[in-house]
Amino acid sequence: MRYERESLAPLEDVILTAGLTGDAGEVVAQAEVLFDRTQAALTAVGMNLDDVIHTRMYLTDEGDDLLPVRGRRFARALPTSLGIGVRRLALVDRAAEISFVIAPSSEVRERIPADSDFGRMAGYSSAIRAGQRIIVTGSTAGDSAPVGAAAQADVIFKSGLAKIAHLGGEAADIVQTRVYLTNTADSEAVAEVHAANLGAVAPAMLMIGVVEFGPPELVVKVEFEAIIGSSLQHRALAPDDDLLLAAGASAAVRVKDEVWISGASTDASPGDFDTETATLTGVIVRRLEALGGKQSDLVLLSAYVRDLAVAETAGLSAETFPGVLPPMMVEADPVLDSADLTIEARAFIRGDQGVSN
Repeated sequence: MRYERESLAPLEDVILTAGLTGDAGEVVAQAEVLFDRTQAALTAVGMNLDDVIHTRMYLTDEGDDLLPVRGRRFARALPTSLGIGVRRLALVDRAAEISFVIAPSSEVRERIPADSDFGRMAGYSSAIRAGQRIIVTGSTAGDSAPVGAAAQADVIFKSGLAKIAHLGGEAADIVQTRVYLTNTADSEAVAEVHAANLGAVAPAMLMIGVVEFGPPELVVKVEFEAIIGSSLQHRALAPDDDLLLAAGASAAVRVKDEVWISGASTDASPGDFDTETATLTGVIVRRLEALGGKQSDLVLLSAYVRDLAVAETAGLSAETFPGVLPPMMVEADPVLDSADLTIEARAFIRGDQGVSN
């Protein structure tokens, strides 16, 4: 692979991590090594696993075996979580790749407990507030889910909004949604539901297709992030592609010095992957610049690649995004006509550079 990874991306009040894995071998042993490595990285900055407020897990079929380990390691922290099934990871002999959001334990925390035996076993909360930040666990429509992606999405959005309100926020505080579909043909219908519920807010958005997240009748999963009071400081960049427009989402959102850049997608092939990657690089950087940032302010990107063979021979590298810490979450089939590459990014703007509208 030509991309490189570092461990931690510090923002003002939280730390993000790149996607981390354990060593090759038995799944539970992989998990133990993964969490040990995360603990070591956090210890170096005076923190520990009890400071984790969110995990995003990409799991192969074998990866489910690590969930009891996760539950034990996070018995006190009880972070929110997102779990997604993938066919394989960038490191093909690994069963799981996990990224983390960490906030100092000194931040006042409130939680909504997991409402299922599975959630309690895996050690996660339905939603958490740390300081002014709220994260809602990536959620499906549950055991009594209605039929159809649009109906399920509506249930999820209304539930997510209720959880945010319970923790002191409101719809206007939502800065990003991540929408996962098991059938990319549902993207238009789910985008309409997104617009109906959040069009007036216009958060940043990622929408991609994935392999699965449980029972086959569950076809949509959504994760929410909100910053309480951000509606007074919220700067949004108008949508610049058809999916964002249909979903009532923004191309990027800035709150104070933190920027959420929506997923941008493209088709690619072995012959033009470098070209298409450069095109997406330009999209991400232009969005950031429109909100007063510059390329060196990028702190983290997530790249979702449909064809691992293409990614192994071309594309993302340390030179593509200088100074960026890129976790690669592979084989999560991106939306937009089965696009081969989707990139979303986070940035932290250093210094007051102003905002252009």
